[in-house]
Amino acid sequence: MLGITLSGGGTRGIAHIGVLHALEELKIKIDCLAGVSSGAIVGMLYSAGYSPEKILEIIIAYPKISIFQPSWSNSLGFFELKALEKFIKMYIPTNDFSSLKIPITIAASDLEQGEEVYFSEGEIARPLVASCCVPILFQPIQYQNKLLVDGGLLNGMITKPLENCDKKIGVHVNPYNKNHSLKNAKDIFERCFTLAVHNNSRNHFKNCDLVIEPIELAKHAAFRWDKARLIYEIGYYATMERKDELLKLVNE
Repeated sequence: MLGITLSGGGTRGIAHIGVLHALEELKIKIDCLAGVSSGAIVGMLYSAGYSPEKILEIIIAYPKISIFQPSWSNSLGFFELKALEKFIKMYIPTNDFSSLKIPITIAASDLEQGEEVYFSEGEIARPLVASCCVPILFQPIQYQNKLLVDGGLLNGMITKPLENCDKKIGVHVNPYNKNHSLKNAKDIFERCFTLAVHNNSRNHFKNCDLVIEPIELAKHAAFRWDKARLIYEIGYYATMERKDELLKLVNE
């Protein structure tokens, strides 16, 4: 049984779509998925039966600005993610894990308990929004008596849900450039986000049989949409470069 875990990484998560496309071309069958933040969104759409090409089309077409809705009345975050919740319900109208074609586990972080929380059954929308809820930028999500934020806060690439898989492939889309230029507050925020997710993700590389990490992504900001197709292609070609290793792994 093959399990794939998809890391967080902001808009770099679009590279996951290219990875999934390449795996399909190599006829590598995925038995189960795990995901955090942007990896959770891509993984969820794929689990629901959307092709990589369709997922890319959906992501490019979606009006990104509508995701960010100001929330001046709540001091826990500058924005809320109601539009993202609507987006999820639009493309996965059943809104239930049991309807998915491929089982998937997603993670969020419990702010009060300081623990990872996994979701693999029941409602999809609220846990998925929580998995993407970058602290301070977005309001935390109240769900099941927990105050939840982005899963990447504690673990940017979850592997525990794949413990029962014979083979595990990690896809990490959050490499960083050590010579990064910081010009403004936005750059500093993105840098902090990248470093946090990168460092807590690397601790879990050892739990995977193979990790795909497209180094080219280090050149791209974590919160920009204008390079979506290029980021997708980076994921695709980084996977194809590991073709021989991948085929050897799944055929062992």
